[in-house]
Amino acid sequence: MPQNPWLLHKKTRQYDKPFQLATSEGEVIVGKFTDPESPNQPFGHVLEARGSAGQDYRWVFNSVLTDISMSMILKGLKLDPEFRKQFAKPDAIVLHDTRVIADAVQSAFGDHEILDPGTAEPTAHSWEQNTSVVLKEKPPKPFTDFLSKFPGMKLTKAKGGFHLMVTSAMGHASEANQVFLTVLSDFANGVLLAPKAYKYDRKTINTKPTRPSLPQAQKSQVKIDLEQSIEKINASEKEAATLLIEKLKAGRDEFTTMKADALKDKIEPEELNRILTKFHVGTQFETKKRVSQASQCMRWRLRGLSLDQAMLKVDFEAKSDAFFAERSTSLNAFN
Repeated sequence: MPQNPWLLHKKTRQYDKPFQLATSEGEVIVGKFTDPESPNQPFGHVLEARGSAGQDYRWVFNSVLTDISMSMILKGLKLDPEFRKQFAKPDAIVLHDTRVIADAVQSAFGDHEILDPGTAEPTAHSWEQNTSVVLKEKPPKPFTDFLSKFPGMKLTKAKGGFHLMVTSAMGHASEANQVFLTVLSDFANGVLLAPKAYKYDRKTINTKPTRPSLPQAQKSQVKIDLEQSIEKINASEKEAATLLIEKLKAGRDEFTTMKADALKDKIEPEELNRILTKFHVGTQFETKKRVSQASQCMRWRLRGLSLDQAMLKVDFEAKSDAFFAERSTSLNAFN
């Protein structure tokens, strides 16, 4: 039997990110984020997983996922049963009768092997299957000429013959598979029409899962003793001090709302010059963000950090801001 080109592609995938989690109900789910199953599909990532109770989970995304999006998805699978249901394999996936496919292909092209009969009725887009066969002989030129102008099917050379597969839009496999049968029937009967006659509704579907409902973390109500925290930093070794600086919170103090001019008056001239130089204030590279960072650096210096520590703290804050900006963007992957 000829080898399925999709399975051959799986052996050369460029991306696999495995995961394992235990749900709030005690089910262990093992899976991975991976590449699309077919090199002909322009999808971003595919989630494939199986639960300890035998339940299969799957989702096809039409865009590349960020690490933050993946983390959110895994938390949803773990903690939100309703979110998890979206990914579960439907109870019934209706496929075309292989005898119907075999009769249609045999009448049109002769000897063949069926790789996938394809979805016969609408189902969740992640569980659709496109009709796929391998023909022993290359189809006649009138048919290959038709395929060159018809986006609904693709013919490629494959081990054992020629691979003919349906290329449906996401969410429309059952319609596209039915068109496949119609095209083959018309060709076999000598009444094949122009490609435009075999159109079907290809409305874009939403491949975004709903946003998971996750428990909210309880915020600490412990009052910040900034002076004591900075004393601890100054008494610590460099590595430990760096970790403390990263976690340091200011709360609100006399410097929080102090404007740049007032801050500058309180900083030693030599240190002020270093701050302005680091953040390019007063140069052609000055931006509102860099001016704000310079002010933040001055605030941390006035609170008791050394100048180097204050600069390091601002760098940490910039990375944190970038992380939350990316997180906000990634959350748009959920409706």
